[in-house]
Amino acid sequence: MIDNRYLAGLAAGIPISLVCLAYVLLRRDAVVEAFTSGGGGTMSTGAATALAIAAAVCIGPGLGLAAAFVYGLIGAQLQYVLLAFGLATLMSVAALVSRTPLMIEKMVLNYVVAVTLGLLMPWLIRS
Repeated sequence: MIDNRYLAGLAAGIPISLVCLAYVLLRRDAVVEAFTSGGGGTMSTGAATALAIAAAVCIGPGLGLAAAFVYGLIGAQLQYVLLAFGLATLMSVAALVSRTPLMIEKMVLNYVVAVTLGLLMPWLIRS
């Protein structure tokens, strides 16, 4: 369907950005609290919201490009899918062990990224 793997990575990153943006808009208060509760200075609510929205919009294409690079290095679709789900599991366990804020949401988003980049991007390239 898409000849260039980097364009496929960008295209696969769009649903991730949409899911992250919807999450930020629906859980704005919790996300702003997570952004402002860390040490090292104060951030206004408006600045935290703007930063969260910018991060949500940029994370999908960024992850898509990184996934396209890794997919090019690996080359085998099965190994790439296993790597995507293995990394999602590893990051979810790390979030669980560290007791990070919004732990469950981060674990769910890990698997959203794994499903989207692990399955959609190779499908866009191979179709």
